[in-house]
Amino acid sequence: AGIDINVVTFQHFSASDGKELMARVFLIEPTEAEAKAAATSKRAKYITEETFLSRVDNEEYGRILKRLFHAFRELNLNYYRGTKGVSFRIPGSKTALPITVAWMFPPKTSGWMGLTDVTMGYDPASLKHMDSATPLFDEYVQSLESVPGSIPENRGGLKAFHLNPKVVVDSHRELESILRRLVAQLMEAA
Repeated sequence: AGIDINVVTFQHFSASDGKELMARVFLIEPTEAEAKAAATSKRAKYITEETFLSRVDNEEYGRILKRLFHAFRELNLNYYRGTKGVSFRIPGSKTALPITVAWMFPPKTSGWMGLTDVTMGYDPASLKHMDSATPLFDEYVQSLESVPGSIPENRGGLKAFHLNPKVVVDSHRELESILRRLVAQLMEAA
């Protein structure tokens, strides 16, 4: 295939009043070249919340996910969009990276490390610079374990639980409460 390049020609000349001028002529106008490149790009686009929710065909599940999106943002969690799904992360301190506490993928979509649906928990490796917070995150995971229908998820060393759509619909208030408790405890400990 190759790479499309928009070529420009610069012409330097002097006006009759002695001013030095430069003209540029593009083969294709820059805005047209940008639009064409975006239309033909093979790079996957990051999913938007709107696109994510449009892929949920169960109306009740879609409504609950929208509510969770809102609740997680209300908790000031960082929202990261991937090409297939999203993750929500607790902002890190000046010395620590944000810590992911939830991953969400539209139905029938396998995302990061093969995760599907909603997974809540954390990656212990991300707590390298926040060892003192480990007990709070472990308590978070223990609370998730008590949610009926939650399934342990340990791919990539995660301490997390997979929550299928039925579990999310049935337990969304409890899931939101568990995450609110973690955020409150972390703020109190800071």
